[in-house]
Amino acid sequence: MGRRRKNARGGRHAGEDEQCGSNSDADDDSDDIGGFDDPRASDPNTIEYKIVHAKHPFEKRKFIESKVVTPSQRAITCCIQTNGGWASEDVLLEFLQKNWGFIGKMNIKLPNNMPDTRILHINLAVKKKNLPLFVQDPAKPYMWTVNTSTDYSQISDKSRIILSRRSQETDQENDGEDSQKEPETLEEAYRKDKADSFEAHVFQTLKTYQDGTTLEQLAEATKQYEGQPGLFQLLTHIRRVRAVLIAKKSTNDVFEKNGIWSCYLNIPKPPETVRKESDFLPPCLRSVNITELTLDEFYNVLKQNRAN
Repeated sequence: MGRRRKNARGGRHAGEDEQCGSNSDADDDSDDIGGFDDPRASDPNTIEYKIVHAKHPFEKRKFIESKVVTPSQRAITCCIQTNGGWASEDVLLEFLQKNWGFIGKMNIKLPNNMPDTRILHINLAVKKKNLPLFVQDPAKPYMWTVNTSTDYSQISDKSRIILSRRSQETDQENDGEDSQKEPETLEEAYRKDKADSFEAHVFQTLKTYQDGTTLEQLAEATKQYEGQPGLFQLLTHIRRVRAVLIAKKSTNDVFEKNGIWSCYLNIPKPPETVRKESDFLPPCLRSVNITELTLDEFYNVLKQNRAN
């Protein structure tokens, strides 16, 4: 089943037509579609067919292999292409949610629950070989398109080697069928934090505030890490810090109260009360040394207490 899904993504061919579901893509991937277990993927008139055949420009230039593009990212690419080259976050999220059942067939590791804006943002922020798959319109930040940057084709061979080395670890993690695994929740994404990532620096800085701090103060304190690799790279600095805090809150690492953000690690624990052995004795025996009493004396103490 895994191999059939892999074929459905059309990883070994790259058509030159920019429109998903084009004739060139259909010719190139005709064998792959035959192996997919959903009949809708074989009909060029269906959106399912267009999702399967959607090609990101990086794939067409053979800058990246098709297998490193996840089903959700392929669906985002298709949505952008079928909407004239640009799509808003609302349109993209609606497209993912509407076709989530089919996308899940392309990747059985995806969760059944509908994707939300956080999962959309994670996919929109993905980079391949240090270049983002999707970019925003500078004049309209809520509008997105596929990255068609030609910078890579213009750089020197030496620079290409450097980019390749930097992305080698990511490419190895994305090799084969496991590359189709996408973050099910932000908790899963944040378990992969690296010590030098932006989100790790934000979290470590927050730990230094024993009584917590405001978003604005934390953003100012982490200004030196602006642009650091990590999640939410397309957001402005303060919005990126806020996104990290919200994500950490969902994993029970931080909390917010009255505008003050704190780490759970900073919550002072109540002092432990050490109880003495005498605390477990009846009140009448707490003031005497039991070890020095004879049996008769011990009995008289209890008898007298009972009489009172």
